[in-house]
Amino acid sequence: MPNWCENWITFTSEPERIVQLARLITAPVKCLNTGTGWLTQLSFDQPPWEYGEPFISDLKPGDRLMSRTLGFLDKSNYSYHTMVHDLGTKWDFDLENIEVKESQIRGYAQTAWSPPSGWFRLVCKHYEVEGQLSSGESGNDYGSLIIIEDNQEHQYDSPYN
Repeated sequence: MPNWCENWITFTSEPERIVQLARLITAPVKCLNTGTGWLTQLSFDQPPWEYGEPFISDLKPGDRLMSRTLGFLDKSNYSYHTMVHDLGTKWDFDLENIEVKESQIRGYAQTAWSPPSGWFRLVCKHYEVEGQLSSGESGNDYGSLIIIEDNQEHQYDSPYN
């Protein structure tokens, strides 16, 4: 059982970019396969055999956030090492308490052991959004804040307690 790291995630940008990212986070999806189990291949398109019927998602909005937002990566090569090294945490995670506004997306997530800092940086860069990732893990006594704005990153780390 991991120590859960608490994460408060905010993305901000012009409305067009927020709409694109919000669609990925909240749209209905079909799970195509789980591959190695690290990241899931998803389809945002309704299968042809379901045409004419309501599109029933395999996941709730916000579930498997890394799989939803990293469609531009080849997920088949991801392993425990690449998940931790490249994305910051070993398992995909769900975004809860999702708030979507005209120029902002906010939510809360729990990740295993550490914050999803690599994933956060990739999303900001790929979708050209600014953001803030505030994380804390009291069991290992640390907290961090990553702010990406004006194409610059600022990171602050400190003991949690």
